Parts: sequence; C-alpha cells; structure tokens
Amino acid sequence: MAPFDRNDQKQSLLPNSDAGLIDANVEQRYVKHKRRQLFNTWIAVVTTGVACFFATRAYYMHPSWIERIAAAQPYSPLYNGFQPHVEKVVLGGDLCNIYEQEPSSAVDEAWEALSTAKYMLVSEKDLIKMHGSIDAAVEWPDSLGNYLVEFHAYHLIHCLNVLRKNAYHTFPYYFQEELLNPIHWSHWTHCLETIRQELLCMPSMQLSRMVWQEGNGAPSPEFRTNRMCMRWQDFDAMATERCVPAEVSDYLTTLCGG
Repeated sequence: MAPFDRNDQKQSLLPNSDAGLIDANVEQRYVKHKRRQLFNTWIAVVTTGVACFFATRAYYMHPSWIERIAAAQPYSPLYNGFQPHVEKVVLGGDLCNIYEQEPSSAVDEAWEALSTAKYMLVSEKDLIKMHGSIDAAVEWPDSLGNYLVEFHAYHLIHCLNVLRKNAYHTFPYYFQEELLNPIHWSHWTHCLETIRQELLCMPSMQLSRMVWQEGNGAPSPEFRTNRMCMRWQDFDAMATERCVPAEVSDYLTTLCGG
C-alpha cells in the first residue's frame, strides 16, 4: 500500500476547474512580476545613461582654467589647443636657487634658458584680431599671408634678466665701462617700465602672513604665498613647437640687439 500524501489529499479536495484557475492566477502574477522587473531594469538603465550623458556633457562644456583665462583676456592664438597642467605652488618657498646667485656662467645659462627670445608666424586674420591692422607688420617671405610675432613671455623674463645684470653693472663680468652709454640705460629703463606695467596690470591678490622671528623685535612678512600656476615647462614646450627655427630666432635676436 502506498504511503499517504497530505498534498494529494489537498489536491483531491479541489475540483479540477478550480485547480486550473489557481494555476492561471499564479502564472499571471509571475508574468506581471517579470514585466515589472524588466520595466524597473529598463528605467534604471535609461536613468543611468541619461545621467552619464549630462555628466559627460557638463564635464566637456565646463571651461578649463586656461579657457577661463582666455575668455577674460584679449585674443591670442596661443590659447588655441593649449591645455597646460595647473599646479598649486608655494612661491617664495625655495630660499636658495640658481637664479638669485652671483654672476657665473652657470647662472647665465639658467637665465638664458628662460629668456631667449622666440618668434612665431600668425595668419593675417589672427594679427588683425590681436592688433587691429597689418600696417608695418613683417610678412614672412617664405609664407606670404603669415606675419612674424614675438612671444611676450620671454621678453618679460629678458627684461628681468637685464635688471639683474645691471644690479651687478660694476662687475666687469657683464659690462665694460664704455658700453654703459645712453642706449644701454634706455634699454634698462624700458625693461624697468615694462615689468612695472605688467605687475600693475594684474596685482597679486594673495596675502603674506606676518610672523615673529627670533632676535627681531618687530614682526615681518613671511613672503610665502600659495598660487595656482601654469607649469612653465608646458608653456615652453608649446612655444618651442610653434616657433620659427632656432637659427632664425637667433638671427632676429642679434638683428634686434637683444
């Protein structure tokens, strides 16, 4: 005799039509559940996709540091396609570097590496956007329609180097007495005024902390400031890539008396 099964007893208490109805209801609920799962999954995928789209769009539409500077400044083609690294730097933190040492060949090489003039070619359209006209502009003979311009950044450092050298003008290392003529001092005052104008154009908004120093009865400024700085190596690499050949730059610098 087969063992008694309680489930068989339950099933036998229901008419066949009712049992089929229950199975249909169960299947219907299962189908609804699966549809709801698929719908929720679809909603999650679409929501994630839309969020990623707008996040990516916001990222690429948000102007970079250099793009914000370019938007606030008069036009320059140097901004086109240039994305330098930007770093937080403590200025005044390096108390001993080659640039502040007394005259020597090594010091001169370091300064010359920063200040050697560089030139590039720009289109007539770019030159007009920058300066309003091409009157008296130097058109490049090997590339008509392109005009010669100088990188101002290197000129500024050149001027700073001129001031540095004149601080040591009594050193025969730099100047012979007969060379200290009115033209020499006119060059010096030009550089002094150029740097003055640049510093006043964009005054530093940083603040130097006042500190006590041992043996000093009065507080003094620390002369250390936190700045967000463009990495110079990136700018120099961009300029080197865009400039005319070095031998042409050297010739122009000599011709201009730089």
